Amino acid sequence: MGAQLSSPLRSATDAYYWKPMTAYFCARELEVYEQASPQLNAPVLDLGCGNGLLAGMLRCREHLRGRCVGMDVVPLREARCAGAYDDLCQASGESLPFGDGSFASVVSHSVMSAVPDVDGALSEVHRVLIPGGRFLMTVPTDRFTAQLPVVRILGKLAPRAGRAAAARIERRLQHRQAFTVAEWRERLCAHDFDVESEHPFFWTHEIRTWSALANPCMRVCGLLRVEWLAPLRPVWRAVCRTILGRLSEPFGRTQSAAYVMVLAKRRDG
Repeated sequence: MGAQLSSPLRSATDAYYWKPMTAYFCARELEVYEQASPQLNAPVLDLGCGNGLLAGMLRCREHLRGRCVGMDVVPLREARCAGAYDDLCQASGESLPFGDGSFASVVSHSVMSAVPDVDGALSEVHRVLIPGGRFLMTVPTDRFTAQLPVVRILGKLAPRAGRAAAARIERRLQHRQAFTVAEWRERLCAHDFDVESEHPFFWTHEIRTWSALANPCMRVCGLLRVEWLAPLRPVWRAVCRTILGRLSEPFGRTQSAAYVMVLAKRRDG
């Protein structure tokens, strides 16, 4: 990688200056990429590509190289504007419109937990990968919702209200699958994948910070997307980096991760 490569936090705040909570999470996700250094050969399918901003950052940091295809169920206008993909396709993860063995790698960021039929999606990922191809996914663990401050507080005061709050949050975030890391591993193995490595991230202190950044008051940052406020963006990016940098410093870290990156390899044959 180039010597002038920016930090994960700078890359994330440059891309998501208007959404600090997403910038904060994205910086954590980029950091785990740096630590894991996954070998993702081209061509690559980005399953659930969203707006394409993360893929753009991964390309700049040389984690994604060569031909890359973005795919999502939602309209792809923003992903097309991001310019990170060689091709784009609107389709469902449970029915991929590609031939067998079309890709050497498949990546999926915060998507597999949201698909209605996770086994169908994993079967399709296996089908479109070449033998020995790699599948990288980041997914929330069963600890995600439980670590949110509002759920923890309500759970202690009124367990029923805590469970109801957790269910509402999971619906809003579209977390249909609240699996443990072991359960994700079992599902991958059931679909003829060998798990090569697991990298937990988004620890207790980080999810509490993320939750605070999700405060409705932070939505005012979205005004910076208005074109006539564009001159303020460089200043805000610098402020955002400073604030999020301070918030990223560990304080009383506990070994309980709300997210995990899993790198798996399709079995030969």
